[in-house]
Amino acid sequence: AVKTGMLFSTPIVEAVAEALGRHCVSNLVVDPVMVSTTGKRLIADDAVEAMRRTLFPLLTLITPNRNESEALTGCNDPRRQAEELRRQGCANVLVKGGDSDAVDFKTDMLLTADGDWIELKADAVDTPNTHGTGCTLSSAIACYMAIGYSLPRAVEMGKLFVTRALRSGAKVTTGKGHGPVDHFFSPRKLKIT
Repeated sequence: AVKTGMLFSTPIVEAVAEALGRHCVSNLVVDPVMVSTTGKRLIADDAVEAMRRTLFPLLTLITPNRNESEALTGCNDPRRQAEELRRQGCANVLVKGGDSDAVDFKTDMLLTADGDWIELKADAVDTPNTHGTGCTLSSAIACYMAIGYSLPRAVEMGKLFVTRALRSGAKVTTGKGHGPVDHFFSPRKLKIT
């Protein structure tokens, strides 16, 4: 399994797509790091079309956050965003809801290639340490797929991993601004309840 992250320019996107195609990657998770949670643009405009053209046909799962989904689809409803991304060629779509304004729980929406909808809810964690949660989630999903979990189960386990990492690092102070989640907590006891 391979997980991509921020691919700033068209030449970078094309080089990555060519290498992935050459190596016949069977589980590709594309995290289209385009727009930060704060709304900052992180990709060149022409690279978005290159991503659609070269990576969307190869991917197993795309994992945009709310802002990225809107940038890719032009709409702000998570279900409509997922459906539009499927129309654009993405096999499976996980619209991440971690950056929503909800204070009780965070909801991600998974639309599978079979047309199944899976809503994944987790308790919201009160912490400023949220930097990199989307990248961590996408990486965890790719890892669970690599060891043989089905896509829906890998997504469930990835969400649980991120929620536990958020809880574990909730009170840690590192530098200034938003700190990272605690990637070093012990995930051995992760179970879906």
